[in-house]
Amino acid sequence: MREKRAFKVLFFVWLGCFLALIYMPRLPRVRVNFFEGWLRLDYLAHFGFNVILIYLFLLWRSNERYRTERWQRLRIFAAGVAFCLFTEYTQHLIVPMRAFEYQDLACNLAGMAAGFTTFVLCPPERFIKSTLHRKNA
Repeated sequence: MREKRAFKVLFFVWLGCFLALIYMPRLPRVRVNFFEGWLRLDYLAHFGFNVILIYLFLLWRSNERYRTERWQRLRIFAAGVAFCLFTEYTQHLIVPMRAFEYQDLACNLAGMAAGFTTFVLCPPERFIKSTLHRKNA
């Protein structure tokens, strides 16, 4: 399936960009705070990157109807949680200027859970198929 190869490539490109940003030593900070400072722009970036990352992974690893079996979903979700923990924990070990932050971890996990839940509750089969049919017509 050509779509599956495209999702695989997109996943690895997105993963590469995500890891490059996480382990970049001097990432410029944009000071934008919402709700009296407890929600920053970088928290939204952590959330968004993880939503897209897990969604692309699920698109790639799902079957031809864009569904996954229960055991596979559990393994993917557990791997996603482990990935969030690993990247946030190792960030300060690899780049001394960076630090472990619980808020970043919470946003990573929330993004992973949101992307996963969206995929499971609203499978993209109809959207992708209708888009491909319109494109081929």
